[in-house]
Amino acid sequence: MRLRPAQYLTQTQVFRRRESAVAPTAYRVTDQDKEQTFCICLDDRVRLEDVKLRNLARDMLFVCRDVALDDETAANLALQCGLRTI
Repeated sequence: MRLRPAQYLTQTQVFRRRESAVAPTAYRVTDQDKEQTFCICLDDRVRLEDVKLRNLARDMLFVCRDVALDDETAANLALQCGLRTI
């Protein structure tokens, strides 16, 4: 499934920083009109253990940098949630 920004977001988004002492910095973006949510993390490294702390559902979109993932983490995340890399 390929999502286009205009398809996924409207003018009423809410960005919330999700902080954790051990997990990377992530933002939960919510479109209140469409009642859709996704998470984005722009850290230099994302580990599977860190993302598991976010409790992402199978239908939740998680966006991160391609260089932040190793092959094993990318494969596992793709099974856990809707993974998109930039």
